[in-house]
Amino acid sequence: MLSLEAINDVVGNVPGIVRLYQVAIDERQQEIVDSIYSHLAYEGNVGLVVHNVPWDNFGQTLLHWAARNGEDSIVELLRNGPEVQVNEGDNIGGSTPLHLAAEFGHLRVIQLLLLCPWLEVNAVDKSGRTPLLRALDQGHSAAFELLLEDGRTEINAADDRGTALHRVAARGDIRLFKN
Repeated sequence: MLSLEAINDVVGNVPGIVRLYQVAIDERQQEIVDSIYSHLAYEGNVGLVVHNVPWDNFGQTLLHWAARNGEDSIVELLRNGPEVQVNEGDNIGGSTPLHLAAEFGHLRVIQLLLLCPWLEVNAVDKSGRTPLLRALDQGHSAAFELLLEDGRTEINAADDRGTALHRVAARGDIRLFKN
């Protein structure tokens, strides 16, 4: 069995923990990181700490914030926690972490989230858009292609502006559907 000192050393060097300490900008965020560190070191579960705890002034959870900002080491730390809600929409526009990663073109975050077997790849936000449509609307073709490669992605999902194919055809950019 590892000593308490060894456990603290291991947990203190986890890339996601290191990055969290770097990005925590106020006392409240520092307390959240300390709590995550403690739970990870002594209970092996970070989910109970981060679920429903707002990280920023917009009320986004830490996972939403990390996905939006491309913080892949933090997403990797959090994504498999049993209480972490990878499919939960935020209170701004109903965006899941995958919506945010797709909208901002964060490929590594998308890859990490797609590894979650319980991820709802076709979740819709309050505007009726899926992550695939968000990636396409923001011009992130690599994110669009990455989502298309996932067998769970519904290519025919539509909002009030149509499907991905409608959008691509309207722009005359059919090369995205080369295969």
